[in-house]
Amino acid sequence: MAGSPRASSSTAACVPPRADAALVREAPGKTIVAYAADLVDGDPGGNSRAERLHQAGVTLLPLAADDGRVDLGELAAALGRMGLNEILVEGGGELLAGVLTVGLIDEVLCCVAPVVIGGRSAPTPVAGSGADELAAAWRLKLVETTVRPPDVWLRARPSAPQGSTSVNSPRVLATARRATAE
Repeated sequence: MAGSPRASSSTAACVPPRADAALVREAPGKTIVAYAADLVDGDPGGNSRAERLHQAGVTLLPLAADDGRVDLGELAAALGRMGLNEILVEGGGELLAGVLTVGLIDEVLCCVAPVVIGGRSAPTPVAGSGADELAAAWRLKLVETTVRPPDVWLRARPSAPQGSTSVNSPRVLATARRATAE
């Protein structure tokens, strides 16, 4: 696949029709959707969802599930075998926690915006189980700070807490995007 393909991780190949149309339209012939094959194969609607994506020109990447989700280590290895050696991860807190937990992050790009969203149920940039104590938290080494008014961008490299594991994978850049209020 030449150019810059887009890969999407969807446990049940359940990409909303509007979203899969955007994926295909913005990167025709270069869209990959990874899904948990063992979960989709047992779901009567799963095969039709996967077939709809395939008919739209999406490359399907059936993978094993890990705790009910696409195995992210296997996904990174599969994308690496496809020649995709740099991956930009834009996702929700669970996805970002997942790639961090399995040691797939080489660099973090974080935007700090002068916007306060707040609220008890407000999503966080990194979800997952978190660290039970500060000593177990992931540490970031600040590499660069860039001011792009009104935002401040931080580029950092993580160092894993003791006892964590890492996998041989493509270079992964995670980004936490700022929320925009309208």
